[in-house]
Amino acid sequence: MIQGKKVFDIREACCLESAGLGKRLRELPSGEVLEVIMDKAMKEMAEEIRVFSIINGDISRRGTILRVTSKTNMS
Repeated sequence: MIQGKKVFDIREACCLESAGLGKRLRELPSGEVLEVIMDKAMKEMAEEIRVFSIINGDISRRGTILRVTSKTNMS
């Protein structure tokens, strides 16, 4: 069951590490959604973000959800 949603805007970040995405994912409570907003340049890293959320054991066991939103696709 999804309890809440947190939005993390990384449009100005130069890379995932400097954006602090890993820390945000580790701190995300069970059942909450982390929506990551990125610009077109970061869109290529979307697969890396998804892979990280799947292979990180703590995250996948807690069943957290990661949604990646590109700025170009936002309504």
